[in-house]
Amino acid sequence: MGFFPKQYQDHLEANDANLGKLSTADKAKVCNVAWCSNQKRLQHHVDPDGFTMYYKYRNDLFGSKRRFEAINRHKFIEVEEVWSKQYGFTKIYRLKPELQVANDSFFREHTGPFDLIDEKGRALRKVKRRRAIRSVDSIGNPARSINNLSLQFAVPVNVDSLRLLVEELKLWEGHLGGETGRPRTEIDRDVVDKLADKGLDETVRWLDRCIRQSEKILAYAHTTVLLYGYIAQEYEEKPAGRLYSSGLTLQTVHKLVRRAATDGCYEYDFANCHYTILHHLAKQEGLVCSTIIEYLNNKQRIRQEIAQRIGVSIKQVKQALISLIYGAPFSAYWEGSSKDIMGDQCDLFLADQFVESLHQDVKDARNLLVGRHRSRTHKGKIINALHKSIDPDRKPREILAHILQGMEARMLEICREVMTKTVLLQHDGWTCQERQDKELMEQRILETTRIPMSIEEEFVTLYSRNDETSETLDTQGVQLHFGW
Repeated sequence: MGFFPKQYQDHLEANDANLGKLSTADKAKVCNVAWCSNQKRLQHHVDPDGFTMYYKYRNDLFGSKRRFEAINRHKFIEVEEVWSKQYGFTKIYRLKPELQVANDSFFREHTGPFDLIDEKGRALRKVKRRRAIRSVDSIGNPARSINNLSLQFAVPVNVDSLRLLVEELKLWEGHLGGETGRPRTEIDRDVVDKLADKGLDETVRWLDRCIRQSEKILAYAHTTVLLYGYIAQEYEEKPAGRLYSSGLTLQTVHKLVRRAATDGCYEYDFANCHYTILHHLAKQEGLVCSTIIEYLNNKQRIRQEIAQRIGVSIKQVKQALISLIYGAPFSAYWEGSSKDIMGDQCDLFLADQFVESLHQDVKDARNLLVGRHRSRTHKGKIINALHKSIDPDRKPREILAHILQGMEARMLEICREVMTKTVLLQHDGWTCQERQDKELMEQRILETTRIPMSIEEEFVTLYSRNDETSETLDTQGVQLHFGW
């Protein structure tokens, strides 16, 4: 569940006497929820001012619903009993007003260095030999992912870029609130795009979340246990093999915050990861998916044409096409479903001739792969490329996700064998301090999996420039300090 400052817990306790009545472990659990409540992963699907606690997250942290309710008897976390299976959202959770005020004022009153504690109130002391990947996965089985030297528990962040980001976010917040004139910043395009996509109210909330997330990453980078400029980042393996970081980390913040934190690094990702895997796994079983091939060969043009035909953004088209693979019901507003992404334009999207053909290819490939894997069980279980198991009577879309995510995780593991100076792992990508040999990685993936996966590279630049001869970059007279 990650770490957070002990001083943050003390600050909340000073503003709510009932918090001090809890045991050390229970108090830490409540404060952990408060600290992580504005991370992207927990943002509520319907209420932008609330957050969600999926039952798995709640039970992992508190033990059970009954235990959560017992600890929460003083209503530290207010629960609005409104949820919908059709519209795909959970109950709405909010911090009680006293804790919300304390949460908002913490960084105005505390500057660090901070002591770190975990969700049980235990202090983080020794990190020298601590592994970045937990030895057991999220359901208690031994983790399959390999801990190697390229992936460290303590990773560097660009603290000066994060500080500049906070300043520019606040300038835009003041402008959108009518307090100041329009600023000229490095994030103008991000803000303008957000305004066009989400409107004024959601953009203001996004600015506020980015500010809070940046401040928290900066707090992680100024602790008593790690070198200045380094943060603690730990991963947990999920049932299909994906690695999720615990708590509020670079993996769970908004993209803009992540770009600032990794400013000056190199970012890599698998191109069209799941469509590529789906196509080649189906091909290995004798099925040719011609529409998927056409999409993989002309993705930019096809996305743009679909966007123009139905009147949505290219980003929405990209997300909706990915959602076809996972088979969320089209009649439901589940988060990540076509209905959720497209809204009123969903029917037009699904009726598009190319989308219909692509969807048919996906269904054919899914039926074939699920059927073949069900006939090749090991000890009654379906095993994916990372040797993670799933029950064969699960829904076809769940089995396909397990197969695709397992292959994705295996490919990432192959790349990690030659990866150097890793800052961040994501599901189908990673970020490193120095440039990587992506051709070697592509070759090893092909030799191991028989899938020709293309790896895309991008130099992360927000305030820095791509100058490999200099570790200290200058922009507008501001000297940037790198944690590494």
